[in-house]
Amino acid sequence: MAKVVKNRNILFNEESICRVSSENLRIFEEQASVNDSRRFRYCLHEDTNTPVQEMINFWPPYTYFQPHSHPYYAETKLLIKGEMLVLLFDEGGNVENHFIMSAEKGCDILRLKSGIIHTNITLTDTIM
Repeated sequence: MAKVVKNRNILFNEESICRVSSENLRIFEEQASVNDSRRFRYCLHEDTNTPVQEMINFWPPYTYFQPHSHPYYAETKLLIKGEMLVLLFDEGGNVENHFIMSAEKGCDILRLKSGIIHTNITLTDTIM
């Protein structure tokens, strides 16, 4: 089904058809809970050279990523579980917008066009 890359925290799909069930999510979430970082990533794409990269991320509360943008591609976030603060910035680094994504009542989806500076801060255990 998948190959381990770099460490136990990242798996890459090797199949031409990739289906992730609720049971897979439960297993991946368990894997995240035993890692020192409490993070885990399952990549639906085959490797880091694949043009479209789709992944399922498992993050503990208060996971933070430095604000960044993707100048050549859009990004879609689909929150499966948890809550996450999203901050959007202008070119000067000022917060332009912010909101909480929440999967409390079902999934929450956000699509950002290329070039939008953003960051996420997880508020709970999160699957995205």
